[in-house]
Amino acid sequence: MALRLSGPVLAGEDDVRDGAWVVDGRITYAEPPCVERTLDGVVVPGLVDVHCHVGLDSGGAVDADLALKQALVDRDAGTLLIRDAGSPSDTRFLDAVDTAPG
Repeated sequence: MALRLSGPVLAGEDDVRDGAWVVDGRITYAEPPCVERTLDGVVVPGLVDVHCHVGLDSGGAVDADLALKQALVDRDAGTLLIRDAGSPSDTRFLDAVDTAPG
């Protein structure tokens, strides 16, 4: 199944494209051979958590395993981008984890 997303799509810093497609649950800019449905409007592919403290809990800093679990819980809620508002632990390792929000 292919779904056409109509409207401006910010694909990069200076790259604005006219629409995108969802094919087999993934967003693509390559036009599929067949489009079954078109949606018009503003497309936001994921949520942004603008105030998050990955690596922190009520007892202070947490270890890397728990920090990753916190990030994945946020991801599973629909978050694709986290703006870390500060943490006493070093969570930069999450940048290299493909399954964690950016």
